[in-house]
Amino acid sequence: MPTPTADNISLYQLPRLQIKPEDIVILNKIGSGDAGTVFEATIASLNDGEKVALKVFKPYLWRYHYTFSVINGRPLSPFDRELSALSAVQNDEEANLDLPVIEAYGWFELPANFHYGRFKLSGESTARIMVKRLVLSLPFDFGKVTPRDMIRHRDILDHLGIYDTDTRADIFLAGRLADLSACYVSPPGYFLR
Repeated sequence: MPTPTADNISLYQLPRLQIKPEDIVILNKIGSGDAGTVFEATIASLNDGEKVALKVFKPYLWRYHYTFSVINGRPLSPFDRELSALSAVQNDEEANLDLPVIEAYGWFELPANFHYGRFKLSGESTARIMVKRLVLSLPFDFGKVTPRDMIRHRDILDHLGIYDTDTRADIFLAGRLADLSACYVSPPGYFLR
């Protein structure tokens, strides 16, 4: 696992990385969906420039993709939901062994005027970006994940209080869950009251 250059740990438990825009080199666009776009990239200040996946969440679509927390009624963006779900999985020792998710190293923000390499942000808001281990393969391979595995993964998520509203074949990459942006995460014991 890379050693993040972080000054603090976010409320979500995954580190907020201190990344300088000039350290980022975008190599390829490798996917996109409702919540954002994923790029293959290197970050000079992270793990000696090892290739990573950058999931750039679409700030201009957030208001259309917000859902409301069942806990406190506040709006949650796809970024908030994915970060909470990944943190819950990566911080639970048993789930981390049993539930194959693509490892996330942390997150950072870029200003709206960032234009470096092969993508440009626009508008007045900042973009939130999640840094994940780079996994390149076909989007879905029944040799690596079967429908039975998908059900087992969902059961593990449910046990952690993570409710994925979008379990389908194309959110798996190389046998691992790649997208948790449609999840709801409840505090421990919330639904047991």
